[in-house]
Amino acid sequence: MNIMRRFELSDWEQGPRLTHLRNTVAGLLTKGRNRSALDEVLRYLRRDPENTDALFVALLVAYQSRTARLASGEPLTDMQRLNALLAPITTECSACRSGWFSTHAILAMDGGGEITVANPIGLQCQACRYTLCRDCLRRKQPPSYTDPVDVADPVVVLCENPRCGRHQPLKTPVLPTGRYNVTPIDPDSIEGVVVARAGIIRPTTDEALVVVTKFLPLIPEDAPLVHIRSAGLGTLGDDSAREGLARSLLRDLEHEGVLAPSAWSRSSRMHVLAGTARDTDYLITVVRKTEHRPAATSPLERSH
Repeated sequence: MNIMRRFELSDWEQGPRLTHLRNTVAGLLTKGRNRSALDEVLRYLRRDPENTDALFVALLVAYQSRTARLASGEPLTDMQRLNALLAPITTECSACRSGWFSTHAILAMDGGGEITVANPIGLQCQACRYTLCRDCLRRKQPPSYTDPVDVADPVVVLCENPRCGRHQPLKTPVLPTGRYNVTPIDPDSIEGVVVARAGIIRPTTDEALVVVTKFLPLIPEDAPLVHIRSAGLGTLGDDSAREGLARSLLRDLEHEGVLAPSAWSRSSRMHVLAGTARDTDYLITVVRKTEHRPAATSPLERSH
């Protein structure tokens, strides 16, 4: 299973439609229950993360204007919007890595050609999808102080992706790019996820789930898989300290009967830095079930 592949409109156009899911989501949206609607889509994507129609429905639900978010009786949560299962429909800035949900793919369905969007959130290379968000575009081209205030500054920024080489202007439509920091893994192959946060105060289950579901294709119903432990002061400072902490926590969970023996040999570690995790550093250790042994080099063994 690979949830890293970005959503492509051409794939969606050729795929079947999920009538039952669409009807369920439409009924919830009619009642203003946006959060419940996206929960339904996330549950489906957990079982079938590459289903293009489920991803299309997720894009429709996930994109909300500021007015719609304020008016909704069930606004979407950060845990939902950052969920790894939505990575394929996310558009990510190539410079600052900020992400958003762009509806340009939906707008481009009818015409299939170039579209014009006033004051877009970002612009994109139409050849390689190198993307810059609005803030990064402004840094590339500072605003004019001589033109009238009601005249929009023209933004002409060329693609800087060395692998593209076309150096053409970035423009709309801005399509999904996928997210770079999501780990593809079959949720049903996971025996447990051990979460430790820097400091002596353990995170709450909700705090841990926000971080876990951002990088792993899990949903809140997977909370029983998550084991929260204390990290202590100075235990996340370097690779050696983090490895020692992970080994110790896994041994404790084995002794408690929570994990099967030899959990270390089936584990991969992820160091999530403060800022990415919002509050402080986290160490996430993913343990696969005994019949799913990891490769020698795991995609989880990195810092975010």
